[in-house]
Amino acid sequence: MGEEDDASAAEILRGVAAPPSSGREGLRQWTEHLEGFGVFFSAPLDLDLAMLQAFPEAYRALDEAERGPSSAAAVAMNAVLGADGDGAAVEDDFKWYRYLFLGCGKPATHLRALSRPDLSAADLNDRAPPELRALLHYAARRLQDGVAASVPA
Repeated sequence: MGEEDDASAAEILRGVAAPPSSGREGLRQWTEHLEGFGVFFSAPLDLDLAMLQAFPEAYRALDEAERGPSSAAAVAMNAVLGADGDGAAVEDDFKWYRYLFLGCGKPATHLRALSRPDLSAADLNDRAPPELRALLHYAARRLQDGVAASVPA
């Protein structure tokens, strides 16, 4: 880790002057602060589950040879979250999550779902999970800042 990395880490930590509140409020404060540095979080699990929940018809569409999930919701939740996991999301989502993301390649699963002809660009834009939107807006701002900084005056 170089001096620049140390400075970046110090800047990130300096943003929360006092220790954040405990519990959910503290977690919200930290996640909100870290978004300013390009660090994004998904809830209740990860971006894969968020996409499955945002576009269920696209992710749950099966090809002829596919059968879909066969495990019980409790078994799937345990496989996804572990024995101590919090199953706050809909149980059926965990069956599909296990089937789509723990048994197959994640990139292939996303490409297959998001390239369906019945899913329009407007659908993708309107229904994208908020954490994905925030990440894309952050990346677009960074790219614009970088392009503006590299253009001679």
